[in-house]
Amino acid sequence: MDTDYFKYSVSIKTILQEFVLYLKYTFGSVVEYVGTTTPVLPSSGRIHDIDIMVVFSRRLSESQIVYVWKIISRLHSKYRISLDTRIYPKEALQHLPIINQYLLQMFLSDELGTNPFKDLDISLAEVKKECGPRIKEQVSKIINSMPRVASETAQLRSIAQAVYDAIRAFLILEDHPIASKEESCTYFTKTYPDFSEATAIYEGYLNPETIVDLTSYILDSLALVKHLLYKAENKSLSNEILLVNTPSSTMSHPKDDYLVNDHNMPLGLVCVASYAKQTGLPVTILDAYAENLDALSTVDRIFSMQTIPRIIGFNTSSPNIHVVHKIAKYLKRIRKDLVLVCGGPHASLDPKHTLSTGDIDFVIVGEGEIPFSMLVSDLIQRKKDINIPGVFHVVSNRLVGKESHEELDLSKIPVPDFGLLPLNRYFGIKKRIYIHTSRGCAFNCIYCSVPKCWGRKVREIPIEILIGQLRASLDKYKPDEIQIVDDNFSHRKGALIKNFCEQIIANNLTFKWKCQVRTDQLDENVIKMMASSGCFEVDMGIESGNEEIQRYIRKNLDLQKTLQVIALIHQENMFTKAFFMVGFPEESFDAIADTVNYSIKLKDKGLDDVAFFPVMPFPGTDISQITGMVVFQGAVIDSVDSYEHSFAAHRLRKYSAKPEISLNRNFTPERLRLLVKFAYQRFELDAPVKKLEDEFNSYVETEESHSHGI
Repeated sequence: MDTDYFKYSVSIKTILQEFVLYLKYTFGSVVEYVGTTTPVLPSSGRIHDIDIMVVFSRRLSESQIVYVWKIISRLHSKYRISLDTRIYPKEALQHLPIINQYLLQMFLSDELGTNPFKDLDISLAEVKKECGPRIKEQVSKIINSMPRVASETAQLRSIAQAVYDAIRAFLILEDHPIASKEESCTYFTKTYPDFSEATAIYEGYLNPETIVDLTSYILDSLALVKHLLYKAENKSLSNEILLVNTPSSTMSHPKDDYLVNDHNMPLGLVCVASYAKQTGLPVTILDAYAENLDALSTVDRIFSMQTIPRIIGFNTSSPNIHVVHKIAKYLKRIRKDLVLVCGGPHASLDPKHTLSTGDIDFVIVGEGEIPFSMLVSDLIQRKKDINIPGVFHVVSNRLVGKESHEELDLSKIPVPDFGLLPLNRYFGIKKRIYIHTSRGCAFNCIYCSVPKCWGRKVREIPIEILIGQLRASLDKYKPDEIQIVDDNFSHRKGALIKNFCEQIIANNLTFKWKCQVRTDQLDENVIKMMASSGCFEVDMGIESGNEEIQRYIRKNLDLQKTLQVIALIHQENMFTKAFFMVGFPEESFDAIADTVNYSIKLKDKGLDDVAFFPVMPFPGTDISQITGMVVFQGAVIDSVDSYEHSFAAHRLRKYSAKPEISLNRNFTPERLRLLVKFAYQRFELDAPVKKLEDEFNSYVETEESHSHGI
């Protein structure tokens, strides 16, 4: 429909008069009433649709109703305008919901007969009492419409109608009742600009065939109505603190289970929460990642609580910052008085971007335990001037804050309280807990942000404290295995590992554990100690099998020694996994081939598993500064590969290797993704690359032909 076509060359009254003539000619005196809730002079200056009510003295037959719709269709074709017509037998009017009666009493303009609700005594208090249930009812209507909506235009209009029924009920609660869909849309979006999608929903109502992204249309509709319900409920706020382990996606994939792909407890979040609890602050964790929530269902979970935590914190990484921003937008449009705080790598590396949407109130930069607890204490005391080292916020469009140089005394950190997490979800997949023995990394790789988050000085937890915490966690949670998540567990030529192993043996502790190491820091003696103290898996960041790239990325790993170390670890029956990256700037086809072939050489030495990643310039990394490029999402879940069951597709799924950008001129982002898949395939087949450019191009042609069904 050309929505700019109809202005006032023909008036609403003219159309209604013509409609009445058709009805009177066909049905005579059986037509008792015709009226509209559409204003004669809409605020938009043009008419897009007319809401009409028709009352008959008796119930029409099915064929008579069909004829009425033919009249409506004729007028629609003639004037190119939507006539949203409700047809009632007279006896049905008394059964209309009180909200409908109230709006019709207030806004019906008579064209034939007299407003049938004119003299009703309607209590506004009773009307408002029904508004919350009415909004909730629209949530159910949208959900019930979703399975059928793909093939039915009527269902799309039904969804839009549910949205505007909810909006009208909400506006009654706000003491600004409006009956017309168009008028309510105009007023609502102007008054509540955070709900701007209401305009697109209304346009979809007028022209369902123009909806491009059906999924977004439905989810926007559902989110809008749910959030109006939460606004209407207006639950009390509490001074409890809620920390959210951010989900991986704004919308969960039906075949996706985050924990199956990546069993990874949010240790940093648990440490911040445990420290806050130790200082007397009331803290809980919503593990949206483990519970397979998305942005919308995370908000649902928060507003299903009896009272709403006033202070809500999120852990952020560059791949999930867009999810945090989405959740924050939802939360703030429901309750402006919430205080939202972000910590973690992305918040530390790019506080300006984290705060850029205006929905996040504070960012914690660097080590989070001390500044977060101080910030929460000030917020609970309602202090207005926040001046805490490590806390940043925006004042008058300017980033305000200073970095903290105070280091947490690792001898005083509490035992991580994993009971804050849904352990049934984690332990149902793998009964594993996570610990760190140190913080910081002494190396300076160009792709890594760890030194900028934690510093280049490695701080170790005193071994007696570590063993005590370890014993407490083993006794309390009885895990099958423990994962050490240190970024530099093997620093000082493996001295930390050696000390750790000696203490495990000396204290008669028996458990399985895994870790990540730098291979050239290990020797045969340390490897044997690891095996004898319970280590069952060793993960290694190799990144490249090319010496020149090793120097470029400042990893400078000894590749020959790495081959020997893999063989030694394999001899001790420990599982090994290696991580590689492809797509560095100026990385040649030959250099990439070296990486793929090196992974196969490692496999020959006993390497059990591999993970390839596209190079991504995350904020704060040197590679981002060198290339002048930055990525805030980096990798998204690859839904296409969830339906493919090959080794390569499974790995793409597991590691979410679908890049946003490519730093290498030889590869577009899509070809870079295929390069990662190609590397997996060659590793699985033990098939070294001879001439990468030709072999990869052939592989791409095969993949593209499969994707097009050839």
